[in-house]
Amino acid sequence: REEGRNDGLILGKREEALRIAQEMLERGLDRELVLTLTRLSPEELLNQKQ
Repeated sequence: REEGRNDGLILGKREEALRIAQEMLERGLDRELVLTLTRLSPEELLNQKQ
């Protein structure tokens, strides 16, 4: 049960990072800067756009 809760928290944090990254990109921030600040991988960012 605890493991499921932790998985949910991790997933929620990742989704929030993706949402923030998308907004940063829409506002014209550099892609590399967005990746650094959000700690997302290039693949995660690319997959989120699809």
